[in-house]
Amino acid sequence: MKTNALTYSLKVWLTSVAIAPIAYLVAEFGFKEHFYSGAAACLNQMLYTYPVLILVGGIFSLLTWLLFFLTVAVILTFYLPDKQIKYVIAIFGVIFTVATFWLLFSEGLQPNSEFFPYMIANCVCIAGGALFYDLKKDVVQDTGR
Repeated sequence: MKTNALTYSLKVWLTSVAIAPIAYLVAEFGFKEHFYSGAAACLNQMLYTYPVLILVGGIFSLLTWLLFFLTVAVILTFYLPDKQIKYVIAIFGVIFTVATFWLLFSEGLQPNSEFFPYMIANCVCIAGGALFYDLKKDVVQDTGR
């Protein structure tokens, strides 16, 4: 039996590593626009912060990706992919993401924390990616030979 658990989980993880910082930075600009002297200053700060968030987010979420990959592989071993399975996988991805933030930044789970919006952005991207990308399992038929 062949699955795309590795490529699927990598796509979901890499998408969240790339897009969550953008969602976070856009939200931060919307809520803290008055902290910047102008749009150019805000854009400069975003351009500086984005690669840092990608690097740090990618490194800190490696364990999350590994757990996510193993979970997808185990689920595909026992079930054929369908819409409900993708929802279960999305929930596991969100749980693993929240757990990572909780382990690294225990105050990150509090809504007034600096890390809370970034955690939410990552959770949305993980769940969205899990539902968006194709999940496949090729079942090899036994020909009886």
